[in-house]
Amino acid sequence: MVQSSRIEISGQMGMCDTSEVTVSRSMPAVMEGRMNNFAWISFCDKMDEALEPVAKAKKIMVVGMGVTMGVSLLLVIVGFVTFGALASKSVSSYGNSASPVIGMIPFGLGMLLMILGTVGSSCYAASKSGEARNKMKKVCEETSALHQGISFHIRDEMRFMGYRGGSYNNDGYNNNGYNTGGYRSNNVDVLNTNYIEVYVAEAGEAAPAQGYVGPSSTIPTAPVLAVVEEANINAKTPEERMRELQKMKGMLTEDEYQAKRAEILSDV
Repeated sequence: MVQSSRIEISGQMGMCDTSEVTVSRSMPAVMEGRMNNFAWISFCDKMDEALEPVAKAKKIMVVGMGVTMGVSLLLVIVGFVTFGALASKSVSSYGNSASPVIGMIPFGLGMLLMILGTVGSSCYAASKSGEARNKMKKVCEETSALHQGISFHIRDEMRFMGYRGGSYNNDGYNNNGYNTGGYRSNNVDVLNTNYIEVYVAEAGEAAPAQGYVGPSSTIPTAPVLAVVEEANINAKTPEERMRELQKMKGMLTEDEYQAKRAEILSDV
């Protein structure tokens, strides 16, 4: 029998979320007795290190977007004030003064800066998120290989945030047939987040192999196809694997150490 549990990652609810981007330090109940406290703390530390690109990106984006929006708003205000002043002067001078259109230049620059800032921050966030995901996946694979019967996986999740762009209708039902109490929503706001799923198998059973599973959501979707990756555990010689096992001895229980040692010796 294989049991599973999830390990939460905090600080993923956008720039307004002031909590740190870290993995939960509470060991799931299904792992008790299968992984010692030292190994668990080491796993959490490695995960927090893998999440550093996202944590840094979040801080930079908060400052960057604040500055960008502040400058953009200032340029828009300057544009409107300049346009109004030039338009008034043009009327009183019967068109002999500078054209009011000049006042729209700061307004245009402000809007352009706002767009570029939003697009740039989105691309930067996506880049750092991908970098962190790859590092987290590597930590999961390495930790799973050290602990027999335990398998860690990175999962995607879509969190429902609310509706926007809606309107009221008469019958209280939208086009999909769901009762919305007279409110029809044109768009559903969701947020993509990650969590860690851990599988723990009983003695003699194998935990699920590393792989990718698409986002989970309460919104009905087509069945998700899991793509399983085969780990190449025989790439190193038995001598190299034995040396690595000795270095990791303090992170494993005695049963895990002996099982891993026997596995390596069987390949000699």
